[in-house]
Amino acid sequence: MSNWVVLKFGGSSVAEAEHWQTIADQVSGHLQKGVKPILVLSALKNVSNLLEALLHQALAGVYPNAISHLKELHLGFATQLGLSIQPDLQPIFEILDEQCQAVFNEKTISPSRHASIVACGELLSTTIGAHYLSKAGVDTNWVDARGILSSHNNLDLWHHFTSAKCDFSSDPKISQHLARLSGAIVTQGFIASDEDGATVLLGREGSDTSASYIGAKLQAQEIQIWTDVTGVFSSNPREIDGTIPLAELSYSQANLMARLGAKVLHPRAVEPAQQSNIPIRVKSTGNPHHPGTCISSSSNNSDGFGLVFEPRLTSIKFPRRINLEAIEKCLQSEGYDKVIEFDDTQLNQPESFWLYSNSDKPELTPQQLEIKLHDNSIDSLEISNNLALISLIGSQSIVEKIDDSGILSDISPIKLFRHNINGVIYIVVDSEKCLTTAQLLHDDVVSNL
Repeated sequence: MSNWVVLKFGGSSVAEAEHWQTIADQVSGHLQKGVKPILVLSALKNVSNLLEALLHQALAGVYPNAISHLKELHLGFATQLGLSIQPDLQPIFEILDEQCQAVFNEKTISPSRHASIVACGELLSTTIGAHYLSKAGVDTNWVDARGILSSHNNLDLWHHFTSAKCDFSSDPKISQHLARLSGAIVTQGFIASDEDGATVLLGREGSDTSASYIGAKLQAQEIQIWTDVTGVFSSNPREIDGTIPLAELSYSQANLMARLGAKVLHPRAVEPAQQSNIPIRVKSTGNPHHPGTCISSSSNNSDGFGLVFEPRLTSIKFPRRINLEAIEKCLQSEGYDKVIEFDDTQLNQPESFWLYSNSDKPELTPQQLEIKLHDNSIDSLEISNNLALISLIGSQSIVEKIDDSGILSDISPIKLFRHNINGVIYIVVDSEKCLTTAQLLHDDVVSNL
């Protein structure tokens, strides 16, 4: 392993002025130990949402006031940090104005425009962050992540530009180039470039994956994910009462939790670290001395469990004879991402669950989706939306204990899928019952374990 450490700070961390002293302390502490920190920063909290709204305001030709609001927000925050850096931020606002005018002229929100506009949030936050650290006496270099991370081509434009996947193999050339820069490095989460040099995004909340990609490329000692909670919990503490902190998780457990709905990590954030055997530590910016959660090959959650959920999914059942690749290609082009697929051997009817992620247009109704698939010569499907998938994750013995306890009989699910080998029980319910069912299950599991 190298002497790199990756520190990713999320939107809630970088948007609070009082957190920046903690960020500076962490960077200085690593430098004093001879460890080279690379900071991966998200946009300020809620800015990505504002930029996605800006796309639609640009389409309607009413975007100048929205850009002015974003300018006031960032310049105001810079002032809170004691910075006067309007000339450094102005070029980014000019990019926003040019891209918004292009959206209005073209009368459509193309995926490439979407990426170029939404990426500005990270460009703004890292410009502010690098200036703050320099003013605080930390030797700091601002580096464009689009020169570090390069994405693969996707078959559909939506995923190509807004949910890109990047190569994360060890890259000595990039490591040597960055090592020649003195002090700390500040770069952007969430953004990369494609093979033509165009800006692409890694999917909403994708800064975690940026940190993992960069950590794997540099063969870092550790990847730290700094957020507003003190690690990973048995469920989402913002929505479920009585959650239990998890001191450690295996890569496989963390990967499952992230892919199935845990919001503390991006779904693609674990794999790059796992392949290079780099520990991931989830920590709290508001409580920096708390050890948080360690995710590694030696960690485990043998005595605990995770309960995660995706509250709004579309289900597609299809005959086995149908070409699954054709279904997936059509759905992905519309902005859907596959969460999981089950194979009901008794009914000889596979079923897949899809999450809609295209913020540029409304989700299709089952009827519209059926027509779209029919237009692509795909018929005989059963499509349902407004479904939730709740997943109970633990060791095989814990899942078996839950299964034997009778807990699951209390919830009247639409469907259950068991995968005892991997230690998972999947529960399908109506979306409107998701949170109440998840809370009931969590309470019952806690009281029975």
